[in-house]
Amino acid sequence: MTVGAQGMPLHRIWQEMVGSEHLSHLLQTDTTGGRPIGAELREALRRVHDELGVRSVRAHAILGDDLAICRDDGFDFRRVDEVYDTVLSLGMVPVVEFGYMPGALAADPSATVFTYRGIISPPADWSRWADLIRAFTAHLADRYGVAELRARWRFEVWNEPNLSVFWSGTPADYWRLYTEAARAIKSVDPQLRVGGPATAAVGWIDDQLQVDAPVDFLSTHVYGTLPLDLRPWADGRPILWTEWG
Repeated sequence: MTVGAQGMPLHRIWQEMVGSEHLSHLLQTDTTGGRPIGAELREALRRVHDELGVRSVRAHAILGDDLAICRDDGFDFRRVDEVYDTVLSLGMVPVVEFGYMPGALAADPSATVFTYRGIISPPADWSRWADLIRAFTAHLADRYGVAELRARWRFEVWNEPNLSVFWSGTPADYWRLYTEAARAIKSVDPQLRVGGPATAAVGWIDDQLQVDAPVDFLSTHVYGTLPLDLRPWADGRPILWTEWG
């Protein structure tokens, strides 16, 4: 390129999405290193939105037990509402990553990852898993409006199920998890967007396209290497790099 020549528009690929850990941290009043956890995360998300133009945030553990979704008499989404209301107040929308497994639904609650012990087990009762995803999605539609969900929200099933550290079931178990979730989401509204497989290192993309369930976008992760061009595989579907770095 010649110095001083007319420039070209910069494709700001980072504006689509930023990753985060638990969004429940937005609600925390505890401190770490003398600094308030919730306020720090809110300020970080505000800056990436206001200064970098990032539109959405994808994070783990929206089904985690710290948000107390599962109760003996059904599901309670009040803490989820607090989380997502905060995200929206910062000008962003969530990419809803459905995981980890609530303890009350898990086939093996002892199968966990990280010090916060996110449960990586398949469900003990597949119909109960589908009920949870359907109720969760319907609640979001009631609270934020179906038109809003159609326009800006996306639903992703699990995180890196091709790694045993994040999924204690078999590959077949994951495809059942995906299928049950995708059909439950579409039962709320057929135009809501669901995809996956949210795998590490571009794994299982071929398998995702063979699943007998809706697939509105492909998602996968890449670290330290240039992303592959998945467009020939995607058959017109959007491709989300939901973790990259």
